[in-house]
Amino acid sequence: LLVDKKDSVIQRYYFPKSVEKIKSNMGTCALCDAKEVELRESHIIPKFVYDWIKETSITGHLRSSEDINIRSQDGLKVHLLCSQCELSLSKLEKQMSSYLFKAIANYQKPKKEIQINDDVRLGILSIFWRILVATTERECNWVAEDVRAMNAFTNNLKLKLLSKNCDTKIHFAPFFGEPPYYGFPLEFTYNLERSAGGHDIRFFDSPHRFFAVFKIPFMYFYIFSDGWDASELDKS
Repeated sequence: LLVDKKDSVIQRYYFPKSVEKIKSNMGTCALCDAKEVELRESHIIPKFVYDWIKETSITGHLRSSEDINIRSQDGLKVHLLCSQCELSLSKLEKQMSSYLFKAIANYQKPKKEIQINDDVRLGILSIFWRILVATTERECNWVAEDVRAMNAFTNNLKLKLLSKNCDTKIHFAPFFGEPPYYGFPLEFTYNLERSAGGHDIRFFDSPHRFFAVFKIPFMYFYIFSDGWDASELDKS
């Protein structure tokens, strides 16, 4: 449950009905659409993120912002993909972990320069897609046009993953150097460095422009829909 204090919109995230019905782990792959296949349990935010948080934690456990008193050993997983698609996305995640995440989420010596290849971009795109697929039903202030836009965006990401072609512009905000970061209060540092999730898709004004976002330790990723001016993007 997330509460936006600015506009008091309460958003509840649910698994889609198609996922809720998968009790025997058999069904249709959400990516390649193969039918009557065994569905693998897929992390929404990659496993390497949660492994890093536990490995660098004093307790070795995860805690949710919804209830910090409850410990967990893993992040959200759903039966979503066939074995082949799970393997394919896992390879992209490995590239993302090696060339991006470990280069920045490093308390000892983060790299000042990183190289982003096509597999890393596709890995990031796959996380956006999985988040959207796994949170298709929620209570919010969307109108029908917003729902159509989100469905079209989700399908567009799916097609790019299948074609292995990422021409989507992904914005990237890393936190590196000495805190405070970007002028944020120093007390924000722990959350910026160690939290994961924070995924959302928000719609604004007419013609219902939106941005999608998610966070892993030390970095944010976000995608803007068409219709945003360069001056507005610069402010982000």
